[in-house]
Amino acid sequence: DQIDRDNVHQLEVAWRWTAENSAERPFFNFESTPLMIGGVLYTSTGASEVAAIDAATGQTKWVFTPLPKPGTEDIPSQRPQGSGRGVAYWTDGGDDTRIFFGTSEGYLIALDAHTGKPVLEFGDNGRVDLMAGIPRAVRGETTHHGHNLVGVASPPIVARDIVVTPMVISDGPIRKEAVPGWVKGVDAHTGDLRWIFRTVPQADDFGAETWLDESWRYSGNANVWTMFSVDDELGHIYLPTGTPTADYYGGHRPGNNLFAESLIAL
Repeated sequence: DQIDRDNVHQLEVAWRWTAENSAERPFFNFESTPLMIGGVLYTSTGASEVAAIDAATGQTKWVFTPLPKPGTEDIPSQRPQGSGRGVAYWTDGGDDTRIFFGTSEGYLIALDAHTGKPVLEFGDNGRVDLMAGIPRAVRGETTHHGHNLVGVASPPIVARDIVVTPMVISDGPIRKEAVPGWVKGVDAHTGDLRWIFRTVPQADDFGAETWLDESWRYSGNANVWTMFSVDDELGHIYLPTGTPTADYYGGHRPGNNLFAESLIAL
């Protein structure tokens, strides 16, 4: 009620924030929606980084930069990069508060919200490999544009101590074999895998019969690249899945192709 149509024209910019090393590592499609928690803004950047910003002053509290590939520390092009549409926040109700985000290389990382340091007891020293166990997923494989074939762009979501992370799978390759967009639920405390939902069902899974000629064996995509919604009271998460392989030709995958192009409640 302090701002209305009679005084809105008097508003002035209080501060602007710029990532400290954005000149060294240029942004790629900065698309983040920051989270505002306890007077702190938490945001991802267009360089696969995460920052905490004082909301009153615009001063940087901390910035976390994922490690580059081993042996390429001095090669900016080898460092994780991606748009990053935001992060997730979680607390155990006490001092354990964490920021979760995904990288363009397919990792889920947990940071201490106070310090920006990796939570070492989460997964493998603070990160979980989201590509582990996914058929045909090969880290480092890129499209003809040089982008990672599999990665993360949208923010994770946390419900009932389970972290669920979207995955980008490029629609660019024009072949019938592809990485399936399976969705994983990860324990927010430990990083342990709690469940996996196969958006392209396998063998005896419900829905496998909708991939005729056993085309589920090699088909992929049907991934959730965008943001999830959660009903925490019901304990339901909603998955909006995309197109199966390939975007422009479906002759190799006859049938209804569950669970592609669907809205799924888990």
